[in-house]
Amino acid sequence: MRQDRADNEEGMKLLRQAIALDAEFGRAHGYLAFGDCLLLFYERADNRDEVLSRGIKAANRALAIDRRDYFARHAAGRLCTLSGDHRGAVRALETCIDINPNFAQSYVGLAEAHVYGGDPKLALNYCDLANRLSPNDPMAWDVFHYKASAYIRLNEFDLAIEKF
Repeated sequence: MRQDRADNEEGMKLLRQAIALDAEFGRAHGYLAFGDCLLLFYERADNRDEVLSRGIKAANRALAIDRRDYFARHAAGRLCTLSGDHRGAVRALETCIDINPNFAQSYVGLAEAHVYGGDPKLALNYCDLANRLSPNDPMAWDVFHYKASAYIRLNEFDLAIEKF
């Protein structure tokens, strides 16, 4: 799975074209929001605040169209974490899981929110859930990243090294 800037920008261009054809295509708004997440995660955003604002706006638009769009909730949660709103992230990601309890990436998002929001022990549980749901996930490195980060925040440096 490639995740370079050019591919991300091409995908976002296509999503904008889909939205131009049908402004009520909620899933396209949700994927567009997650595209902005990827720009921020991989530090490819030229203007972080602008991209964050644009992503939140796209996620909110997707949710205005369909409140039960789990992927838009996922994108909203990840964007909340990126903005420092860890409580908002937890609310969005827990709602995502209520809608689709099998979406492993939202457990990863909850791990991230708890690592940075102050509850690294809970983050470890979410990492384990994500790994059990999707043991061959191409984004499994993300699970290991947040698990190691949680151990570091718990001052369990030996476990952070030993487990990974």
